[in-house]
Amino acid sequence: MIWYLALLQVLDLHSTLVGVYLGGGHLSESNPTVLWLAHWTGFIGAIVLVKLACAVIIFLAYLRLAKGGRWSPMRLSLYMATIFYTAIVFKNYLLIASVV
Repeated sequence: MIWYLALLQVLDLHSTLVGVYLGGGHLSESNPTVLWLAHWTGFIGAIVLVKLACAVIIFLAYLRLAKGGRWSPMRLSLYMATIFYTAIVFKNYLLIASVV
């Protein structure tokens, strides 16, 4: 599951960059954290920083999960994050397909 969640982060990064830069102005980023960071780091810097933060959180959750039981709250949180990011990536690629 951890590798799938990491792959989803990479796909989210890819779909966001493709959507914003090839979407012809029809698509934009809606994450308020990215938009806030973009004022200081630029759009690509903000996306990369947020994705790095997500990677660190995923890694820390993995370390914590290794100590916990089969149905720990951490495992449930990772399952929910996986479902959430799957939906985001799916939506991003659908939006790209509808504009390009």
